[in-house]
Amino acid sequence: SLPQQVAAVNGFELADGVNPMQLAAYARFMEQASGVPSKGYSVTIPPYGTGDPVVDNQNYLPNPEKLGMLNVKYVVSAFPLEENQLVQVARFSNIWVYENRSVLPKAWVQMEGAGDEKDAGAVASISRRPGRIEVKAEGPGMLTLSEIAYPGWGMTVDRAPGSLVVVEGLLIGTPIPAGSHQVVFSYRPTL
Repeated sequence: SLPQQVAAVNGFELADGVNPMQLAAYARFMEQASGVPSKGYSVTIPPYGTGDPVVDNQNYLPNPEKLGMLNVKYVVSAFPLEENQLVQVARFSNIWVYENRSVLPKAWVQMEGAGDEKDAGAVASISRRPGRIEVKAEGPGMLTLSEIAYPGWGMTVDRAPGSLVVVEGLLIGTPIPAGSHQVVFSYRPTL
């Protein structure tokens, strides 16, 4: 786990770390993604039994597919990990860096009848600005974004109101019909 200040200075986005305010859905998802069981509230995700990341959680393996849904491309660990979809790409003293072969893009279309995320199709384009994500994608299928389904998300498909779906209990998505579509997700916090 990288310290948050190191990640911020280097422009890394973290899926784990210290976060005193957590969505229960995110904590549940990360329990599956990290492989580390939760025994109630912890200020960190994943929780550390003794507070020492160097030794805690050595007996648990992360789930690359779940991490991949969060667009996690690299896993940094204080100990070696034995997981086929995590390939070691660097080692610095007692730090191991793995590439996640199950990483998904920031947005993907799960084609109808496809077996799992490995059958997901990339979107044509995605652009982001605060409170707005625009995606061009081909259907049919479930368009899913690696974005937390906080209350306040709304969306349109080809400028018409669409059906926002919570995917895997955590991410935002919407079904899109066959053909090319412009999908706009907009966020307006609820009061």
